[in-house]
Amino acid sequence: MMLQLKVTTKPAYNIDISAGLLQSSELITDCLMMSKRIVLVTDDQVRPLYAEQFQAKLLEQGAEVLLLSIGCGEACKTREVKQCLEDEMLRAGLTRDTLVIALGGGVVTDIAGYLAATYCRGVPVFYLPTSLLAMVDASIGGKTGVNTPLGKNMIGTITQPVRVVIDPDVLITLSMRERKAGFIEILKHALINDCEFFNELTEQATALLNLDDKTALARVIFKSCQVKNQIVSIDVHEKGLRQVLNLGHTVAHALEVASDHALNHGEAVALGLLIEANYAVCLGIFAKSEYDKLARCLEINELLAQTPVLELSSITQALAVDKKVVDKKIRLVMLEAIGKVYIKDGQYSHNIDVAVLQKSIQRFLTC
Repeated sequence: MMLQLKVTTKPAYNIDISAGLLQSSELITDCLMMSKRIVLVTDDQVRPLYAEQFQAKLLEQGAEVLLLSIGCGEACKTREVKQCLEDEMLRAGLTRDTLVIALGGGVVTDIAGYLAATYCRGVPVFYLPTSLLAMVDASIGGKTGVNTPLGKNMIGTITQPVRVVIDPDVLITLSMRERKAGFIEILKHALINDCEFFNELTEQATALLNLDDKTALARVIFKSCQVKNQIVSIDVHEKGLRQVLNLGHTVAHALEVASDHALNHGEAVALGLLIEANYAVCLGIFAKSEYDKLARCLEINELLAQTPVLELSSITQALAVDKKVVDKKIRLVMLEAIGKVYIKDGQYSHNIDVAVLQKSIQRFLTC
């Protein structure tokens, strides 16, 4: 069964979700209709699993394909790596008639999207996400970019793909750790939008993570994509409503930087959700009973990673250079209830009390 979602940004594009799509001849045909000159960006883990086979199919149909592989993980999402990819494309003589295809997880879609946005002042990019995180988050909404030593995703663009194709079958080769990372983003979408969806995820997490029912998983992926689409289609550039997608992420990005990415994105977001929820409880915005539901969900489904020893000063320093800082003030999105974001004076994110937030951080981390 094919599930299709139209993302109504400008330009608009489709997200197609169905088991087996990556192996379909129709996908190869669709790629070639866009261009016969293709750059296939992947990573060293996905390359032997899917990318080499996909390249061979394109070559069989007469495409000119440059396969570019990067290392795995956030440490490889840098300006230097992007420059190396650009140099390879330039040496190959590729011009504006090139299609960039990103076949991989969120690191691959982020860097390939940024590459496409700037190469020859912009070429189209097609996303084939292979991680749950990329399926429900990185491939929707147009955010692309790279990390710097001073912060995560500090350099980049908002550039929409021409299409996204999601094949849940590829999740069989994804580690449980990475499946959980993606599930956390799905959970975040429920927290900001739909209490019933949150309850469903709490009860079905184990079966979904074990891939016991791929039809149910495809529907959950679709529903998560729907939530994000409803938001980014209204506010592409994060001037207002799109800020709600940062729930848990302000603290999470600081944890990723402070841990030198020992925590992956999903693990950091899980902690970020809990820390920011505790902060909201301390301010009297989020009820303790609601907080307990969130904590229970994360605990019974083993979604909280063991955290490394971190310096509170390192976390605070990383918070201070977060790209969402306004007038040198750190801002957070908070929940009023599960399924409902706290809004005050029309604002979705709010200046924080640093001392209170530090206490919340210390409660959960060995600092």
